[in-house]
Amino acid sequence: MHKKHRSGILVTLLIILALCPNTTFSISRKKNQNKSVIKKDKWVIKSEKIDYIEQRKKFFRWKTVKKINILYKIYDRKGRKLIHISRSQKDGSIQRKKIKRFINNKLVYEAEYGFKGKLKRKSIFKYNNKNFLIEAKYFYRNHLHQHSIVTNNKHFKYEVVFYYNRYTKKLTSKSLRKYNKENKLCANIHFNKNGDIDHRVLNKYDKKGRVILHKIYSRGNVLFKKVITTYAGLRRNKRIVLLLNNKRIVTGKNVYIYDSKSRMIEFLKYKQNNKFIQKSIFFFSNNKFVGKKTTNSKGNVIALFRYEYLKNGKIKSLVNIKNGNIARKQEWKYDINSRLVYSSYYNVSNDYTNTDKFTYDTKGNLVKKISETKEYVSIKRTIFTNGFKVVIDSTKRKGENIYKRKSIKKSLLSQTLKNSSIAVSLKLYL
Repeated sequence: MHKKHRSGILVTLLIILALCPNTTFSISRKKNQNKSVIKKDKWVIKSEKIDYIEQRKKFFRWKTVKKINILYKIYDRKGRKLIHISRSQKDGSIQRKKIKRFINNKLVYEAEYGFKGKLKRKSIFKYNNKNFLIEAKYFYRNHLHQHSIVTNNKHFKYEVVFYYNRYTKKLTSKSLRKYNKENKLCANIHFNKNGDIDHRVLNKYDKKGRVILHKIYSRGNVLFKKVITTYAGLRRNKRIVLLLNNKRIVTGKNVYIYDSKSRMIEFLKYKQNNKFIQKSIFFFSNNKFVGKKTTNSKGNVIALFRYEYLKNGKIKSLVNIKNGNIARKQEWKYDINSRLVYSSYYNVSNDYTNTDKFTYDTKGNLVKKISETKEYVSIKRTIFTNGFKVVIDSTKRKGENIYKRKSIKKSLLSQTLKNSSIAVSLKLYL
């Protein structure tokens, strides 16, 4: 095994030990094999090897790019992903890395690293003795760009958020947020760098915790949006959105009406002085959305959507009609096993057409997809062999015999492990 590969494995194992010093594991290797097995008693580890080969034709020559990355994914007993590492097999360099740490079931640290282990972003969280979040810091390349401080009392929770320029480190703005006992936002006041109020948002809830009033104020305490929601029993039946100018004069109004299943069945739009503009009606059948009709102030139909379904519930077609003519049309076809085998899309406005054909093997795996437009043909083949999945993707112009672009991706299939969910084996294909 290459020295860099061995050092990469050691780095991974050291990270595991640092996070859980009581963890024990062993490495066993059979002769003339390039497989390592790690057995653990506290962690769930998964690995994946991806071979990627891409060929492009440029200046009448084929240019080949080959990448081989190995992914390590480490989970705890609760299924939370703690470490995600992507290494290059060529030089052992880290292409991508993500780390998470938990204390008392609370996330306390999160970081993401890019090429060659350079830090991209990280987050740090602090909690009090009651496990309530009291502070959160967000960094971009070690530069603080957001800082939150949270305080709690019997009735409300307050949060102050400071925003910084991640390069100059100067304060750019801040927000003061207020939450109720149900942790729902009651108020959000945003200040600019000079301390002046830039805008604010106010929410009001009923006794059941449902929002009934939503207001947005712009700079200068000018109300420019107001949303009123009413309920009938346990369901929402109407929502009214009022748009106002700087003189608090209503310049527009949108009305949403819902049925007994909280589905929107009608939409009304008004201009200033309550002048009606258009109306949309939504149609349902057997709990499925089947159509939408939009009319103008004169009652003329300006848009119409129509959906059709098969008996098994799969969508069959979608037709969009504007001004009496078909503007867009989509169709779907399935085999006897309800698997999608054909789909088509046609847009009249730009004369765009796209069709897809799908082929499956006896196990139900998608093994071939052919996509066609007016200019290009793309073929994507998937081959399953010896525990690996190989995807070959190629594209060419119609009428040409040579594919302009080819790519081959080879990845290790996830295996069914015989061990328990806690003691899992990891096979490293190095």
